[in-house]
Amino acid sequence: MDIDALTLAVNVLIRREDYADVRREVLALAGTRNGVFEGDLWALNALLDLARKDGVERLDPLFLLADSRNRQLYPPDRKTEYQRGYMASRRRRLGQASDLYCRVTGKSLSREERKALHTVLMARWMMRRNEVLDSMPDLDKDQRNEMVRLFWQDIDGEIQKGLTGDMEVAHNVLGL
Repeated sequence: MDIDALTLAVNVLIRREDYADVRREVLALAGTRNGVFEGDLWALNALLDLARKDGVERLDPLFLLADSRNRQLYPPDRKTEYQRGYMASRRRRLGQASDLYCRVTGKSLSREERKALHTVLMARWMMRRNEVLDSMPDLDKDQRNEMVRLFWQDIDGEIQKGLTGDMEVAHNVLGL
């Protein structure tokens, strides 16, 4: 294993604005027998050699290093961070609602049924959210955003109450 070549490869990764795409490409090429990088990415061939010889998991520590250093050079913008948090909350909320639905109905859901349930729940909750916002037309942007945040906080609270055994709240939040 050539330490200088690996150091150069990690430094190339760190300095890439499109780091996430290049990382995925490294992992994809590592699974091939003869795929290589050319041009300004030629140094990444050292990562391919390591992965092919010792397994893709050997790249994990190098990626961890590159991840943190790359984020220092190219910090995510506020909108990206907001969207990441919003989607994480949404996935958590829908996952808990699915669990609650299974507890209340006693049914286990397939992947397709779970996806359909999520669509129905989001539509129902968005209608409720819009009704709340429509009842307060004079809100400015910041007040409106705060009301939306409080609305989702209430939905999360209802799901938690349902999970702790309050069947009336569970039925209400699920629309049963």
